[in-house]
Amino acid sequence: GAGGGGGGSGGADSGKATAKWRVFTDRGRELFQQGRADEAESFLSRAVDEARRGFGEGDGHVAAAYQNLAELLRLRGDLERAEGFYLQALRILEAGAAAPGGSGPFPRQTTAPNELVAGAALGAAQHNVAGFYLVKGEHREARRFYEQALATKAQALGPRHQECAATAAHLAEVLRQQGETSEALKLLRFAVEVLEELGQGGSPQGVRRTLRLAELLAIGGASGSAGRAEAAGLLQRVHAQLEDSEGPESAPARRISRELAALLVERAARRDGDAEDSRPEPCLPRESALLSTLGAPGSAAALGRDRSSAVFAAEAARLLRLEEERAGRDGRRGNPSAKAAKALSQSLLARADALQGALGPARAAAELAVRLTAERLAEVEKSAREVAEAPEQDAARRRAMRQLMMALEGFCHAQLSMAGVLVAEGNPRAADEHLIASMSALGRVEKAAALLSAPVVQGAPPSRRDTLPREALAAWSEQLRRVHADFCQRSGACTEGTP
Repeated sequence: GAGGGGGGSGGADSGKATAKWRVFTDRGRELFQQGRADEAESFLSRAVDEARRGFGEGDGHVAAAYQNLAELLRLRGDLERAEGFYLQALRILEAGAAAPGGSGPFPRQTTAPNELVAGAALGAAQHNVAGFYLVKGEHREARRFYEQALATKAQALGPRHQECAATAAHLAEVLRQQGETSEALKLLRFAVEVLEELGQGGSPQGVRRTLRLAELLAIGGASGSAGRAEAAGLLQRVHAQLEDSEGPESAPARRISRELAALLVERAARRDGDAEDSRPEPCLPRESALLSTLGAPGSAAALGRDRSSAVFAAEAARLLRLEEERAGRDGRRGNPSAKAAKALSQSLLARADALQGALGPARAAAELAVRLTAERLAEVEKSAREVAEAPEQDAARRRAMRQLMMALEGFCHAQLSMAGVLVAEGNPRAADEHLIASMSALGRVEKAAALLSAPVVQGAPPSRRDTLPREALAAWSEQLRRVHADFCQRSGACTEGTP
């Protein structure tokens, strides 16, 4: 939600108005966190009334109250009403930032500092409106407001401020979704560089942005082997920072280690640095590239120790075995998140070992990953069906959707790793069965997701937040079918009539 606004007329009346406004605001937020959304909306609406009564329609407190109410309505899926309140807040702040002297919602005792406050508040509001349109799927409007927010923040705070970096990172996401990958990369690099300059490269925010930049470089489709090399350098740098600041056993350092291992496996599968004629086609999806590499005649045995791809696979295996030792020490085997992390590590380890030709260890790791992810998916599917029968539990439905998506992703990853090992063993027909198992699971999850994302209020349209998982599932389905088609074309192992 939004923070406080500017002052009103001053004195006891102003202090009393501020106190009443804050009581209703804080209570509304507290109720929403407790899942009591109807009561929360009532209190945040009262906060709007108190701000208007105590400070006047053009005051920054009113703008903040409008933004809080808009955010609640957005989270509830009431996008039409939310949009109106977002834009009302923005109009107030635009008028305040443009007002001369002491008028507007930010009365000034000295002009310059308050102009900066007004500009920063306006930039934050423009950023919030842009985020609303991004969630709504209106990318043109999201881009327009993010660009305005970036310009406003740069003028008020300076172009190398962390607030500018935050907006640049969000604008990069919009540009990525519009297909402008090179511009998105420039903005993400800027966002990462600013946090590095401020000594926050290893902060949670810095790690998230570095991971996003690395992901876009690795799989964005425009960067190729050079992009993957840059991504590996970024991850290695952040990993070193986290080991120094938080220790090698910390959760952030271990997460980056797994991400780096995954990238090294991809570099090995793509054969970065190897001879051109030995590499899979660059246009293949990443899973197709893995299967193609493993399926090449004598591929695993032909990887000499001095080949770049073999070096990448060996380093990935080293990182993953180190992670296994750490996971064994922390003893959190019953924790679902620990189980998911172990399954991912084993799935990646199977790929790394298979790429090196160590098929015995690769099969053992793949079988363990398949078992763990199948158990987790079954648990989550059962829970999702139960939650779908209780439509009033909106927060539980959203949580179940997230868990369902994560469990499916893990399951498909493990099935594809097992398929890769089987291809390396020379058994493409068995590999085909695991590819089909992935598509079958995706079909089941699509049905469960449709139940979970059904509107809570009868006749209400589904929100953008509800439709996004279904769009992601459709994209996964298309990707899996392409991988399967590539595999069938290359192996000739698929039975007729398979999906």
